[in-house]
Amino acid sequence: MGGIVEAVHKSASHTLIKPGQASIRLLAGLGVEGDAHMGVTVKHRSRVARDPSQPNLRQVHLIHAELHDELRAHGFTVGAGAMGENITTRGVDLLHLLEDLRPRLLDLTGTLQDFLVQAQQDIAATGDRAGRTLERLDSAVAENNTALKRLMRELHVNLGEVNKTMLAAQKTLTTTTTALETTQGNTTRLLVTVRDLSENLQRSTAETLAGLQRLLAHADEMIRHNDRNLYHSLESLRDTAENLQAATRQVRTNPSVLLWGNSQPEPEARSAADATTRTLQDRGRVGRYDRLQ
Repeated sequence: MGGIVEAVHKSASHTLIKPGQASIRLLAGLGVEGDAHMGVTVKHRSRVARDPSQPNLRQVHLIHAELHDELRAHGFTVGAGAMGENITTRGVDLLHLLEDLRPRLLDLTGTLQDFLVQAQQDIAATGDRAGRTLERLDSAVAENNTALKRLMRELHVNLGEVNKTMLAAQKTLTTTTTALETTQGNTTRLLVTVRDLSENLQRSTAETLAGLQRLLAHADEMIRHNDRNLYHSLESLRDTAENLQAATRQVRTNPSVLLWGNSQPEPEARSAADATTRTLQDRGRVGRYDRLQ
C-alpha cells in the first residue's frame, strides 16, 4: 500500500491539540489556510519573541501515524492531531524524505546557478545592445532636428521676402494716394503702375506660398519617417527588456518554475503605442513636431 493521509487538522489559535477537519487548504508560501501558524514570517510564539522578522520554516506540520502506534505500544494514548500536526500520514517515510530530496535540491541549485549566470550575461549583452540602439536613436533624432532647423531657416527667409514685398506694396499705395491727391493728370499712369505692382505682388505671393507648402510637406514626410523608425526601435527594445525582467522576477521569486513551469497567467501587456509615446515625451522628442503642423 502506498502512502496515505489519515487525517487533517487546523486551529486558528495557538493550541497544542488541533481539531480534525474534513479538508484543509494549503496556500503556497503561507501554510494551512485559517491555521495559527500560517504566514511568511514565524508564528511560533517562542520564535516570535526572539525575532519576529525571520522566515516561517514551519508553516505546515506533518506527523506519521506510525509514531502514534509506537506511543500506544508504550502505554500512551495519542490520537491524530493531539500533537498539533496539520497532516497525519501513514506509509510515508517523513524522517528520510528530505534525504531523498537532497540530490534533486543540489541539482536544482546547480541549474539555478547556471541559469543565473547565463541570465546575467544575457542581461549585460542586452544592455549593450540597448545602449547602441539608444545611441543610434539619438543620432537619428539629432539629424532630424538639423533638417528641421534648416527647413525653419528657409521658412523664415521666405517669410522675410513676403514681408518685404508687402512693405513695398504698401509704400507704392501710399505714393499713389499722395499722387492722386496732388495731381489728376497722372491718375491713369499711376493706376497702371498700381495694377502692375498688384500683379507682381500676386505672383510673388503665390510662388512664396507654393515654396512654403513644399517645405512643410517635406518636413511632415521627414517627421513621419523618423517617428516610424523610432517607434519600431523602441517597441523592439521595450519588449526585449520586459521579457528579461519578467524572466528574472520569476526565477527570483519562484525558482521551481525551472522544474514545473509557470502556471500563473502573464500580466496583461500595456499598450505599446502609449508606452512609446510616453518614452518619446520624456526624452523631449514628441510635442515639438505638433507645433510645426
